Amino acid sequence: MEFLKISVLILIAVLIIGSLPLFDKGLTTLITISTCVIVVLYVMRSITPAIEVIKNITSNQGTIDFTIVFKSMGISLITQFVSDVALDNGNKALANQMSFVGKIAIVILAMPIFIQVLEVIGQFVK
Repeated sequence: MEFLKISVLILIAVLIIGSLPLFDKGLTTLITISTCVIVVLYVMRSITPAIEVIKNITSNQGTIDFTIVFKSMGISLITQFVSDVALDNGNKALANQMSFVGKIAIVILAMPIFIQVLEVIGQFVK
């Protein structure tokens, strides 16, 4: 049912944007961003219980830090959202820069995992 609500919201936004004159780019951008933010917030609210269950299950493991995975997923979603909005507004250069920034942010976020892997490899070599 949630899928249908989101689908109808997006369909209505597309119809409104399609019916606006082509010269009113600012209003179409505003409607697009507003609709995307509403959808993202709605989805985040819907998946929060599932994320909490996964956190509870993985917190008992102790060795794997899944917060890095969740943060990197969030970074990638935000990166894709901003990049798509930039592309829709005809700004490919900013879209590419946003993709680059997202990739760098994920690499920086994953640095502790890389360090742990290198330490384990170092222990095997000794």
